[in-house]
Amino acid sequence: MTKDCADKAIIFDMDGVISDTQRLHSESEVEALARFGITCIAHELTIRYSGVPDREMFSDILENHGVSPTFVNDVEQLKWRILNKKIEQGIPLIPNIERLLGEAIACGYRLAVASGAPLHFIHQVISHPVLRDSFEVVVSSEEVPHGKPAPDVFLEAASRLSMEAQDCLVIEDGYNGLVGAGRAGMRCIGIVTDTTNAWPADLLVRSVDDISMEKIAALLYQSPR
Repeated sequence: MTKDCADKAIIFDMDGVISDTQRLHSESEVEALARFGITCIAHELTIRYSGVPDREMFSDILENHGVSPTFVNDVEQLKWRILNKKIEQGIPLIPNIERLLGEAIACGYRLAVASGAPLHFIHQVISHPVLRDSFEVVVSSEEVPHGKPAPDVFLEAASRLSMEAQDCLVIEDGYNGLVGAGRAGMRCIGIVTDTTNAWPADLLVRSVDDISMEKIAALLYQSPR
């Protein structure tokens, strides 16, 4: 382990950062909601609710469309039946994530996952041969009082790593996650489609390809917020 980096951590969001599953989530949510007469656009769901726990998201959508909240369990279960069908052929990974993880581990950074996905799904994804044994700590929003954009999941990851927030950098692709990272007092890299928009991140990139160890170090070794 590289001594200079052993006192720093990188906390990864999962869907859309590690695995190409955010689009599968939103596609499954659109299909599930359509069964209840609610029409949504997958991309818009991703922008508004990425990182938000399913129950909270579906409760909000049902209320906004005048559908009884008693259907929350039904739509949530249907979403997961649809999603599980989509991933039967395997978990798609984000291109170049293997390179990024390998370089981070070689530098000595400690790695964690902090995701709004259910814990069982996180473990399903990180059991992928490319990801296995990469992460010291895994935290789901299920395990903390509040999901993103609250900082809870990031702070819990830091706590489990025995790290201070100022020594952690978050890599996120969702607005809610970027807000949560900032509220946690952590530096953040946002993976976004349009870097000209105003996003609450310290650095914006278009893809994992654009993240280097030099960029990570430049953020982690800045003065504390």
